[in-house]
Amino acid sequence: GSGGKNKDYSLAIQKHEEISYLHTYRYHLRDRTKGILRFLGLKNSEIKEIFKNAAVKTNLSYFRTDDVGKLKQLNNKLKEFEPRKKEIEFTKGLISAIKPKVVVLEGKSAWTRLMPSYSKEGTEWRDENYGYYFDKENEVHFFGYNRRKNPSKEADLSDVLRALRN
Repeated sequence: GSGGKNKDYSLAIQKHEEISYLHTYRYHLRDRTKGILRFLGLKNSEIKEIFKNAAVKTNLSYFRTDDVGKLKQLNNKLKEFEPRKKEIEFTKGLISAIKPKVVVLEGKSAWTRLMPSYSKEGTEWRDENYGYYFDKENEVHFFGYNRRKNPSKEADLSDVLRALRN
């Protein structure tokens, strides 16, 4: 073959009025995130406003496969290129460029992969179901949640709620 010389690898980036994460397709983590935001005390109108005007959706893994097993196989084949390390570097660069007020991490594994790159202290999970960290240097609030359970009713989530409302 041509070795890919004639292939177009460019990305089509389009601006939209609101991210598709809000409502245009069925996605269980979107529903989970909205449920967590409701649990925090946000109204549906506030949630829609956040997703419409103040949200960006991305992943920590920038490869697409049919299932997690194939993704693990791909990462093993690419191990010498350190894809997991580069994903964290890219994500941090993206966060730095966009300068969001709040970053929501869907799941503890996303939290445990990204947060140690921000700080060795203060980024631990607050209780078994959520994590919160404020990056003073970049003025970014990080909130992560367990994909299966809500934070306990006793959990102090006032700092998270305050960050989301400001």
